[in-house]
Amino acid sequence: AASAASAASASADSERVLDARLLAFEFSHSLMLREVQVQLLAAFAWDVGRGESVCQQLLMGQGKTTVIGPALALQLATPKRVVVMTMPAHLVSFSRTVLRERLAGVLGRPVFVLAVERARPVTQATLDCLRATRDRCGVVVCDASSLKSLLLKAVEMLNLLDEIANGPAGGGGGAAAA
Repeated sequence: AASAASAASASADSERVLDARLLAFEFSHSLMLREVQVQLLAAFAWDVGRGESVCQQLLMGQGKTTVIGPALALQLATPKRVVVMTMPAHLVSFSRTVLRERLAGVLGRPVFVLAVERARPVTQATLDCLRATRDRCGVVVCDASSLKSLLLKAVEMLNLLDEIANGPAGGGGGAAAA
């Protein structure tokens, strides 16, 4: 049987197109992607290429952490687009370990764990790590709380910049005309 990576996409005349990244992924980890996994990866890549969001649900044992996540990161990460994988807090450590095994070794892709709390500032070192991860086509791993905290910090900073540029909202501090 042909590798599932060779079935990544088929044209109208039934030609198969090989995705070198998936072939390298299969080879470097001594595995063969299942047809359904390749189809799922192709669907994600297609939707991302069109600028659309997509969500899929997989049952336990279908390779979310060990196959789909790392292969998707390999396909989608570019020096202009960072891949962020969010999971429950209790799975961050396991996911980081798996992603490092799958991406960091032969493929040289960094895996950065983002841990942000609203009560603490985001440091320059954190920003530098995020940029380096993006520039080297890596993946950022975090829990939902850290992602939410980062987004709220960004909104706070935008609000602060807006107040600096335009003054406080709803100031109402002027004298009434007689």
